[in-house]
Amino acid sequence: GSMASWPAEIFDRLPLLYNTLAQYRPDVEICFAAIGDAAVDTWPLQVTTFASGYDLEQLLGSLYGEGGGGDAPESYGLFAHWVNTHVEIPALDEMPFLIVFGDINMHPKIAKGQVENYLGDRQGGDVDSLAAWEQVTQKWNTWFLRRPGGKRGDIVDTQWGQAIGSQKVFHLEDEKRAVDYALGLVARSWGHFDNF
Repeated sequence: GSMASWPAEIFDRLPLLYNTLAQYRPDVEICFAAIGDAAVDTWPLQVTTFASGYDLEQLLGSLYGEGGGGDAPESYGLFAHWVNTHVEIPALDEMPFLIVFGDINMHPKIAKGQVENYLGDRQGGDVDSLAAWEQVTQKWNTWFLRRPGGKRGDIVDTQWGQAIGSQKVFHLEDEKRAVDYALGLVARSWGHFDNF
């Protein structure tokens, strides 16, 4: 809803993300996810497996841009919990990147029933979204790339700053260049920033 046509623009350019990064590291693998609101959406969390090349493009096509009512907040905490409980990271010399494109704040808690319904996890209680994201940042180089239009220092910035660190919340100036910003972040870390 509130993201309007932005996800489609991002999806169109995501193959460029892989093609460019694979020039620097041929063994790069990427997982894509679409995050909505578990309170109102039919498919609030969609994720692909980690893949590369042609397989990645096929997986990207399997994600459904559900849209929504433009309401806030969203279920980013459900995604963070999925990362913490369903993704294994191999031994690496550096943290892998986790980049979220978004425009809104998150539900402070994810209800136990939503975790059970969407992830199949039948243990534990409600999930604290901020705590889940803080745990993500211990293993992932995590960024929130915020769509243009928000006011700096508002509730979205404040909450995401608490979750992942305020220095990791980045306001985009041009939403059509969102994937380019993500490429620049990774390229800088990998020592190829001059290309951007």
